[in-house]
Amino acid sequence: MSQFFDEGGLGMYPTVLLGLTSLALALVFAARPQQRLFPLVVGTGSAALFAGALGMLQGVRTTAAAIASARELAPDRLPVIALAGFAESANNLVLALSLCVCVALALGVGGFRARVAVAAP
Repeated sequence: MSQFFDEGGLGMYPTVLLGLTSLALALVFAARPQQRLFPLVVGTGSAALFAGALGMLQGVRTTAAAIASARELAPDRLPVIALAGFAESANNLVLALSLCVCVALALGVGGFRARVAVAAP
């Protein structure tokens, strides 16, 4: 897990911070559904997803710039290095999507519990 996080680079920090904040809020919403929490969960979850996408794009950009400026790079190594950079950059988006899946599940539970509470006589 440490290698996964390290490979993702600096973009992993805002992604995990926003994602865990959203997950914590979603778990509170699942335990005690309150309408006022919903916008906070969605906002922080969306921000986590955008942070993951931004981190991935930044990593791909950095990889492309490094390859473009490397004069002594053997042409047959180019695809391998590009794919390795892309794979490492994708860790940001993988983390964001993983956290957002957990958030969505917790929101589903909270929404179900809220609906059941309203329907109960």
